[in-house]
Amino acid sequence: MPILSLEERLLVDYHDNDDMGDAGVVVKSYQNLYRKITSQPLKIEQVEIEQVVISEKVLSEKVQETNNLEIAYLNHILREFGHMSLAGIDKKAARDAEIRLNIGAVYTALLTRTPQKEHDVRHMKSDQDKLRPALELLNSCKKLVLLGDPGSGKTTFVNYVAWCLAGEYCCHPYANIKMLTAPMPDDDGKMDQKNQQYWDHDTLLPVHVVLRDFAARQLNNYSDSGQLPNYEILWQYIAYTLKHNGLKEYIPCLKKELKNRGCLVLLDGLDEVPEAGQKRDHIKKIIESFCDTFPNCRILVTSRIYAYQKQQWRLTDFEEAILANFSKGQIQQFIDRWYAHIAELRGIKPDDAQGRAELLKRAILNNPRLFVLVRTSALVNIDNQHSRLARGKST
Repeated sequence: MPILSLEERLLVDYHDNDDMGDAGVVVKSYQNLYRKITSQPLKIEQVEIEQVVISEKVLSEKVQETNNLEIAYLNHILREFGHMSLAGIDKKAARDAEIRLNIGAVYTALLTRTPQKEHDVRHMKSDQDKLRPALELLNSCKKLVLLGDPGSGKTTFVNYVAWCLAGEYCCHPYANIKMLTAPMPDDDGKMDQKNQQYWDHDTLLPVHVVLRDFAARQLNNYSDSGQLPNYEILWQYIAYTLKHNGLKEYIPCLKKELKNRGCLVLLDGLDEVPEAGQKRDHIKKIIESFCDTFPNCRILVTSRIYAYQKQQWRLTDFEEAILANFSKGQIQQFIDRWYAHIAELRGIKPDDAQGRAELLKRAILNNPRLFVLVRTSALVNIDNQHSRLARGKST
């Protein structure tokens, strides 16, 4: 192709497309190169080589800039969702602002039950053969609503997934795909490392939204404007949170990622959106519009079971699953991890911590009524029993 016609074509492409992004930068570089060519004679071989060098240099710089912004975003995810609140788990530690549980140190993989579409989710059977790991379900379902009772682990699961995916990008030693896919515990709370859970979406960026906060800020503002509920309202909130956390420059990068490759969008707490002012109906339309606008994204929504009963509030084309009660193995693994981590934070001897863990496990597993209670809300009820044992009481 003659050099002049190349320049003419680039000029047309550049002026006809206002959203060329990185390509626009390359076009400008070609224009500068053309002006250099016309001012002094060069061999065509030299021109071609210089064109390639300029293109690679410009693109390399743009890619590096994008990577730096992305790493800053992912580090924000790691900081924001890498810890669990101790309120309701360990009241003594909760009073110490400097002590927080590392989510990776205590997280225990969760199981789900999948309801039949024609039946109410409250009337599900609990057959063992119907149980599936929550991660496996998230891996196979592009659009999923994860339901559960208070304390069942919905928010912890969402935060852990976001934390691990962000850490995988950043080569974090503890937050990564290996941690995310750790095997389910057996009945003794042990794991067979050969039976890793399956996950094949490790390239997806996590986008985390607390729907309670979204509704409080964005839905109130949009209601006064007369704007119809659509994806733009949710995107505006995502952009706001990025700007609020010093990540304004990453906003166009994330939107490009949502459009092109798609992200894992985690929408936590649908039940916490108020019913007043049709907010819940509006947020349903907003989520569905977001799915239509960014079809390459995978979407996870969490909610308490009771809040997802009405048919008009259910999301179109979303699969549904309920977090199962903790098994014997999950309870034991969580207790072991919790005591080991608290011992590390407080400087307790490992043997003493393990001894306390064994006492608590025996107290729970040898008391059928207590075992049933702990299965339904492990985080809160394990702490309650721990406090009773510390006072020398039994249930």
